[in-house]
Amino acid sequence: MQKYNLQYLMRIYEQNYRLLLRLVPNLDDVEEGDISSGQEDAMSLHLSVLERNSYTVTVHLTYLIPKEGGGFKATPDLQIRLYHDAKVAEVYLYNKHGQVDAQQFGISVGDSEITSRCKINAFLEKWLAYCVSCGHQFSSNVALTS
Repeated sequence: MQKYNLQYLMRIYEQNYRLLLRLVPNLDDVEEGDISSGQEDAMSLHLSVLERNSYTVTVHLTYLIPKEGGGFKATPDLQIRLYHDAKVAEVYLYNKHGQVDAQQFGISVGDSEITSRCKINAFLEKWLAYCVSCGHQFSSNVALTS
């Protein structure tokens, strides 16, 4: 059984930062957003830059899955904040539209704040590693329009 504590959480934050920089090595060049196709059978991964400050960048990372009847569902629907000075990245928001079931990430009602953060960020770590293994990488500096 995993012991959730601050040390474990900080290790995940650091790993998430490293994995995000593997996915987006030129993050400063991404003006608004980008799409990565990855390998031939991979789903397209969508990146949007939501906010840029002196020491932080907040991004939205998701797959857009077609819904029956038209439209798309963003899943997982994660906003991630990168802290360049500390070289860490954390899930900033994962329930933007109130549609995400926290149980999807293994979060239970009685979990402490540290445990909840560990679980959602451990999910991010596994997902980012999967995206890297699928050959995803954002490298263009083309601004996408919504």
